[in-house]
Amino acid sequence: MAERHPASVHTGRRGRILFVDDEEIICETYCNMLLQLGHEVSKRISSVEALEAFKAGPDEFDLVITDQAMPHLSGLDLADHMKKIRPDIAIILCTGYSELITPQTASDFGIDKILIKPVGIWQMREVVGNALG
Repeated sequence: MAERHPASVHTGRRGRILFVDDEEIICETYCNMLLQLGHEVSKRISSVEALEAFKAGPDEFDLVITDQAMPHLSGLDLADHMKKIRPDIAIILCTGYSELITPQTASDFGIDKILIKPVGIWQMREVVGNALG
């Protein structure tokens, strides 16, 4: 089966996404994927910097995608802080450690969806599209 051209993977609604992961290569890879899907992406490799950016302009983002295992603030803690600022913000936890976080725990911290790394472009398209409505 032939691989589709990236232009054909656009989601219906374009979003302004804050992507947070402390590993630069992961951040670059997934941000490029989101750009191919037609979204605007702001990336942060520090959860503390991500929270500061969110506090400075909580209405500048439609969606937050965050890693779980990060120094200073975990993805769950980051989501908890963000939901206190803006309860309606959609947050996706993108992690490689699924056995450590149950759907109930994630929900308790304001996580709307859990994605398990590695994530392919079609899965990202579907989950982000659903999160954006």
